Amino acid sequence: LGELSLSLFFFGAPNPSVVPTDFHWFVRVQPRIGQSAGFELATGIPIVQVRPEDAARAFREKGI
Repeated sequence: LGELSLSLFFFGAPNPSVVPTDFHWFVRVQPRIGQSAGFELATGIPIVQVRPEDAARAFREKGI
């Protein structure tokens, strides 16, 4: 695959089961092998990048 870009995800949450003021941190390193960006990777919601002119043309062709 050659050289890969990496995405770092930092997670933090309270851990009151051990000590009420304890805070748990977690870091995930994930290689970027696709076109997904941070928003898509963090939320699981894909963003479709379409120029407005192309979208309008497609809608007109479909009669929407």
